[in-house]
Amino acid sequence: MPNPSAMDARNRESQRVTGRRRPPRKFRAFVVETMERRLLLAGTPTAPNIPGNWGLTFNDNFTSINSNVWANNYWWGTNSGTQTTFNPSALSINSNGLNITATQTPLKSNAGITNPYTSGLLSSGGVKGGQAPGFSFTYGYVETTSKVAPGQGMWSALWMLPQDYNNTDELDVMEILGRQPNYYTAAYHFGSSYFEPPDGTVPVDLTTGFHTYGVDWEPDHITWYFDGTPLGTFTNSSVIINRPMYLILNLDVGGPWAGPLTNASPQSSTWQVQDVRVWQHISSTTAPTTPTGLVSLAATNTSETLAWNPSTGSTGVAGYSIYRNSSLVGTVPGNVTTFTDTGLTSSTSYSYTVRAFDAAENTSSASSPLLVTTGGIDPPALTQVNLAGVFNSVGVVNDGTVFPANGGIDHSGTAYSANLLGTGLTWNGNAYIFGNAGTNNIIASTGQTIAVPAGNYGALNFLGTAVLGNQPSQTFIAHYADGTSQTLTQSMSDWFTPQNYGGEFNLVATSHRDLSSGLQDPKTFYVYGYSLNLNSSKTLQNITLPNNATVQIVAMDLMGPETQPPTVPSGLVSSATTTSSVAVSWLPSADGVAVTGYNVFRNGVKIGSVPGNYTYLVDSGLTPGTTYSYTVNAFNGAGLASGMSVPFVVTTLSTHATSASITSSSAFKTSFLRSKPKPGQLAILRALQRRQNALLHPKPQRPVHVLELRN
Repeated sequence: MPNPSAMDARNRESQRVTGRRRPPRKFRAFVVETMERRLLLAGTPTAPNIPGNWGLTFNDNFTSINSNVWANNYWWGTNSGTQTTFNPSALSINSNGLNITATQTPLKSNAGITNPYTSGLLSSGGVKGGQAPGFSFTYGYVETTSKVAPGQGMWSALWMLPQDYNNTDELDVMEILGRQPNYYTAAYHFGSSYFEPPDGTVPVDLTTGFHTYGVDWEPDHITWYFDGTPLGTFTNSSVIINRPMYLILNLDVGGPWAGPLTNASPQSSTWQVQDVRVWQHISSTTAPTTPTGLVSLAATNTSETLAWNPSTGSTGVAGYSIYRNSSLVGTVPGNVTTFTDTGLTSSTSYSYTVRAFDAAENTSSASSPLLVTTGGIDPPALTQVNLAGVFNSVGVVNDGTVFPANGGIDHSGTAYSANLLGTGLTWNGNAYIFGNAGTNNIIASTGQTIAVPAGNYGALNFLGTAVLGNQPSQTFIAHYADGTSQTLTQSMSDWFTPQNYGGEFNLVATSHRDLSSGLQDPKTFYVYGYSLNLNSSKTLQNITLPNNATVQIVAMDLMGPETQPPTVPSGLVSSATTTSSVAVSWLPSADGVAVTGYNVFRNGVKIGSVPGNYTYLVDSGLTPGTTYSYTVNAFNGAGLASGMSVPFVVTTLSTHATSASITSSSAFKTSFLRSKPKPGQLAILRALQRRQNALLHPKPQRPVHVLELRN
């Protein structure tokens, strides 16, 4: 996005990087052939109508701002070189996609210059010496569908710079000035020269409707497009850049080219960006391999979570299409091999298949069908606890927010990322709503007593974490209308060191936390879920939190009394059989609230219990060469137990055995060859086999084993 060279001192920092003077404009009219917008909301966007075998390599519909892709300032800072300071507060998401809003809000840039406007920027090039680049590419077709910002001084632009941060070249996809709403501009800058396609006046107001702007960057030419119509082509291949470039979207304000600020300049103006896409030429016409190993990870009463083995392709795998009863129900990117299908009918059978496709839209054959049946357990009624009046800390902020160094979730300048958490999440079919980012949106527990809607409840469910270390045996007190109370004890993990305490479930794993400086700490941080059983025969009035400020509460719900037991455990398997022990594991049960635990039986006699977030037990002290029969049942917080599982029969190894095997009635069979175990080796072998069993049999509805990364 070029900057004029004759600028005052406030522009000089940016001028040193990208400064070029715009020549006088030559207006030229051309006929606009309108084109139906090529956005397919339910599938892959169609390739550009340009000769070649195109594959979609970048596609952002802006349902959120992906911080792994986009930085929110230039790599050299936040000063635009015009009359704008960029700040992430100017970026937002709604049903139209990305909104970049410029407002007359004076703000100081990192260069120490206070500019009269605050606006927004997204760059896929990262921050030099800081945030890693999110996306760059060499050659291809770039386009955006957007409605540009109106008003004197507004400057909407999608442009590209070299990823090596050597700004000798610049390729502009589109630059539209609010003062010229019927005028399209784009350019290629190389060294001290530039080329522009024939500028033109279009018979539409670009600020009142969505239009598609594109550029085809090839080794021997660059061609610009407006609503599918080519505008002009640059053909001097000797100066066309051949290095990777990254994308920049920004709404700038003011300056000699965009026009001075006047009384007619708006207080606020928004550029609406529905999408940004990049296609590149794909040479292969060979489809990826067919997905295999399609299994069900979880079946609730209204949803099904699927998983499969990754496909391979000569040009990679761009994504997977998931079909229910032969109808497409969704797609996922190529690095994702799970999918949750929602809105199903309880106790109903469905047939699923999966196909893989590459960037050129070569599609594999369908996987072998998987027949599944949804659960028949409806969750109890949910009552949300309004915490708005109890929140006392700002624990969730938008990426890039600067806040006090003694603020945040642990009062030392750190917070969850609202960009990754979103506005809420669903756990066991129930929605939990978060507080607004940047406001008091989390409770630091100091013994507060929280009033709840009076009623009879089966469980207190809450989302939260511990900070400044793990916090074992935290005490919550339930107060009932008859004057009695119930003490509930729960151990809580620190937000980046999960301990998998009983009753604790890892609901969300975020890829970074936000720092008070506006930067990110790139480690994994968790939000945990907890379910504490209440006395459903009594009327609950309020809950007292632990007197421990390191316990943080994000959201809270109450579940009605349970009336149904969990489903019967299935898929029993021995994940490690030795001469004297059997490690029994199983697929988890489903429950309307949460499975509290499992009972394990050997030859009809109970030998132990495990918490609901564990689905294995090691039975030791057995006799070599002896056959045993194991069964398991599940129970919930209401004390309701499922029926007994199908018996699993296994024989311990004889004293002369030379292998420990995973045996199962399922298709999963693996053998670990070993010599006579030395001290400590058997424990290691068990740990490895438990690890493999966790991979083969993930815990479906137990969020502790299915971690979600939210944008």
